[in-house]
Amino acid sequence: MKSCDLKLLFITPYPPDVGGISTYSSTLISHLNNKNYSIRILRIYIVNKTMLSYINKMKSIVCNINILLKDESNLVHIQSSSDFSFIENSIYLFIIRILNNKKTIFHLHSPNFTTFYQRKNKFIKKYIKLIFKKSDKIIVLSNKDRQVLLNMKIEERDIYLIRNFNGVQNVYNDIKTAKMLEINETNNVILSIGNLEARKGFDILIKSLFELRKIRTDFVCYIIGSGKEYDSLNNLIDELNLNDNVRLVGRINSKTLIDYYKKSKLVILTSYDEGLPMVMFEALSFGKPFIGTNVGGIPEIINSNNYGYIVEPGNIKEITYCLNSALNKEWDADLILEYSNQFSIDRMLEKIEQIYYDLYMEGLKL
Repeated sequence: MKSCDLKLLFITPYPPDVGGISTYSSTLISHLNNKNYSIRILRIYIVNKTMLSYINKMKSIVCNINILLKDESNLVHIQSSSDFSFIENSIYLFIIRILNNKKTIFHLHSPNFTTFYQRKNKFIKKYIKLIFKKSDKIIVLSNKDRQVLLNMKIEERDIYLIRNFNGVQNVYNDIKTAKMLEINETNNVILSIGNLEARKGFDILIKSLFELRKIRTDFVCYIIGSGKEYDSLNNLIDELNLNDNVRLVGRINSKTLIDYYKKSKLVILTSYDEGLPMVMFEALSFGKPFIGTNVGGIPEIINSNNYGYIVEPGNIKEITYCLNSALNKEWDADLILEYSNQFSIDRMLEKIEQIYYDLYMEGLKL
C-alpha cells in the first residue's frame, strides 16, 4: 500500500496542541504527513464546564456529524479518553459504521478507563462493550486496559497494546547544544510538566518539596504548564515560602522544553490519574529518571529502579523520600537511553502503519 492510497480521518482534540492526547495526535499526524498520507482532522471541542462551553460543544457535535456525512476517507482513527469524550466519540463511531461502514480504529488514551467502566451500571457497560465490538481495531496503552477489554470478550486479535512515544527528541535531534536560558542553575533541577489541574497533583508536589527543603536546599523545581490551578499553586508557593526552590514557568515551546530536559536531574509527575504520560517517555529519551505515581500504565514502564521510582498518589512522605533519594543517586543515563529506544516514535509508527495497512487491505476485499 502506498501512503497516498489511504485517506485517513483523525478524530482528535488537536488542535490546539494542549494535553496528552493532543500532543500525541500532533506528533503522529506530523510524522504521517512527512510520509505523504492524506489526512483530514475532525476536531473534538473540549469543554471547560461553563454553560457557553457546553453550548459550543453541542454546536461542534452537530458540525462534526455534518462533516462525517460528507467525508470521503477510507479509514478513521479515533483518539478518545473516557467520560464525555468516550460518549461523543461513540456517536461518531456509530455514524461512521451505520452510514458507510468505514474501517475504524478506536484509540483509548483514558487515564482512568478501568474505573470509568467499573462504576457504570450494567446497561452503560453493555453500551461500552458495543462500542468496542463496532470498532475494527482497538489500541490501548496499558496491559490493565487490555485486560478490561478481554474481560468484555473483545477478540484478542483486535486489541493492540501500543505505548506512547518519546517524540520530542526525535523531532528536534538536530539541536546539539541547549542554550539553558534562565535555567543555568548550580542547584539540582527537578522538572514537572503538565496542565495545571487538580488531578495532576501539583499541590502535592509543592508540599513534598516543602518537606524536601527541610532536608536539603540544593534544588530548584520548574513546573511547566498552564491551567486553572495556576493562581492557587502560586499562592501555595508563597505561603510555604518556596519561591527560591519552586517556579511556575507557564507554557513554553518544544525547543525551549528541550533545554529544561537537558538541564534537569530528574522528572516527576505526582498525578492522581494518568494513562501513559508523554512526559515520562520524553524524560527517558533524554536519559533522565522519572518519578511517577502508581496509576495507569506508569508502573508498566518504570518497572525498575534503574529508570526511576513509583510512588503512591498523594503520599507526601513517600514522594519526599524518593525525591531525596533520586537527587543523591548517580543515574546511568546511557542505560535509561537504551531502554527508551523501544518507545521511539519510529517503532510505534511502524506498528500503527501496519494496522492501517491491514485494515486498508480488508476494505479492498469487501
